Amino acid sequence: MRTLGVVLALLVAFIILAPTLRAYVAQQEQLRELNGQLAQTQERIAATEAELARWQDPEFIKAQARDRFSYTLPGETLYRVIDPETVTGDGTSTEDDGDSRAGYEPSVADPWYVSVWYSVDVAGAAAETMRTEAAERAASDEAPAGTDEAPAEGGEGADPATGTDATGTDPGEGGAAG
Repeated sequence: MRTLGVVLALLVAFIILAPTLRAYVAQQEQLRELNGQLAQTQERIAATEAELARWQDPEFIKAQARDRFSYTLPGETLYRVIDPETVTGDGTSTEDDGDSRAGYEPSVADPWYVSVWYSVDVAGAAAETMRTEAAERAASDEAPAGTDEAPAEGGEGADPATGTDATGTDPGEGGAAG
């Protein structure tokens, strides 16, 4: 009977202490999490204070203005390499392909004005190409007098044997197939 009393007393003690022990363990876990968050926040504060201290230095501000906005001091010359992958050698070019934009595509990291200038440059190159092609076509359509390159009777590409042009139509039929 005495053993039964001791077992019963231990059972009651366990029932009373178990929830309290569970709450203690949960609070310890929560305390560890909060200490971790506190350490991270203190690291962020230290990094922010260090950055603030850097921005108080006039030399750092000048360096940032040069890097971010391409500022130069009076008397300095700014050179910008647009596509560093195409720059090779000592900087002298022996061949000129006439297209400095070859292989360059603006990216999101470029400043807005680079994208705008690239757009203007591409549009100008397209218009220049169209003018060149039109001039070449006009020059090829005009054959010099007294040469064998004059168009055959019946128009350009006409076959004198059949009297039809290269498409197989008779020039006199007004474009209807013959």
